Amino acid sequence: MADPASRVSVASLTVPQKVGERSIDSTEGAEAAGEQMAGPAASTASLFLRCRDLGLAEEQAAVLSQLDLHTLQQLDGHESQIAMRSLVAFAALGRGNVGLADSALALPGEPKNPEQRLLDLSARLYRACVGAERDPGQPQQIMNALTEALAPVVEQHTPEAQLARGYAGLTLSEALLRLGDVGAARHQLESVADEPGMPAGITVIAGLLLGGIEQAVSRSDLALGHVQVALHRATQLGVDSDEERLLRLILVALLLADSRRLGQAMLDDVRGGKYGPPPRGQGSVARLYHLLQLIAQTPTDPAPAVELEPHVVLLRRLAIHNELRWLQGRHNSAGWSLLFTVLCAGALAGMGDTCEAYGVLVEAAAELRCRYMDGVADLCDRQIAVLRHQLGTDAFEQLIAEAQRRRHELRIRRAAMGAERP
Repeated sequence: MADPASRVSVASLTVPQKVGERSIDSTEGAEAAGEQMAGPAASTASLFLRCRDLGLAEEQAAVLSQLDLHTLQQLDGHESQIAMRSLVAFAALGRGNVGLADSALALPGEPKNPEQRLLDLSARLYRACVGAERDPGQPQQIMNALTEALAPVVEQHTPEAQLARGYAGLTLSEALLRLGDVGAARHQLESVADEPGMPAGITVIAGLLLGGIEQAVSRSDLALGHVQVALHRATQLGVDSDEERLLRLILVALLLADSRRLGQAMLDDVRGGKYGPPPRGQGSVARLYHLLQLIAQTPTDPAPAVELEPHVVLLRRLAIHNELRWLQGRHNSAGWSLLFTVLCAGALAGMGDTCEAYGVLVEAAAELRCRYMDGVADLCDRQIAVLRHQLGTDAFEQLIAEAQRRRHELRIRRAAMGAERP
């Protein structure tokens, strides 16, 4: 809610990562983290000030997710101790490290002011959302407490108050989106994104998630606007930050859905090194880049499509589904899962493969309901309804039959690949 869900997590609702894993592009976070770990207490206090000013950007989240809990306990009595406890929980949940998050939240000490209480409840609400697959009703009680805690902080304009308000808005939007209240979730994100002086690391995540919601309700113009603003704000997080690279690829995906020519041109720019070396590795940025390259290979002319070897087409489709499933599972976040589902489906439809777009939406809706993310599943159903309206009844029935045939092919291929493994 980030291993950009999961990330740019909703928890860090840093750029939504799946269980115990790397930074968004995987090759940098651990090395940077190791270099910043020297001088425990003083270094941690300094890190808090950076998080307060920028939000929990990926660079800081990589450090916090490796922080020794003993270092946090040494801060006992320090005014930032409770806030750091909450931020460590956000960073850990953004990487699927539920154990570290629970340990951080279990540290002794009570919030000393309204801002700390709000940030503490925000972290606990996000933890409840992550645990909602086992207990769907768990977030509701914390949502009520968080709403009450927000009131005394609304009119405060200190950096600590803005940090707490930002994460309260992000976590409330995550909980509301899971419940299906899309309008209220959008309102929370807009409040965060539009507040003057809000840390860039928070507004970037809000804009990214807003882009996913607007794309899901067929407002591609608004989705493009939110992502472009977030991309501009990401420059405040450092040159060539993980957030900036992720947002640029999200913009490519939106353009592929809205204007095939522009999307392919921007993807060519990324491939050609216009924005720096092309992404590589196994993190969210590299995986999304690979997914978009696969989608961009979709033949747009029937003649070349017929000439392709069937096994080549099948392997490309299999790779698309594998990359998408990895990205969807990177963060246990409704907003993150929605974002990558609609990006993939939209880009496929924009490239002319409506059948594959339908298949992506159907599979995602079924899985999301199993994860008690009914609100996001309903938005996938809404996209399917749009396809049905665009195609007409007869053509849509043919599309369903073809999608079922393709799904059967993929199932057989996966079984064969599994049997080939030693």
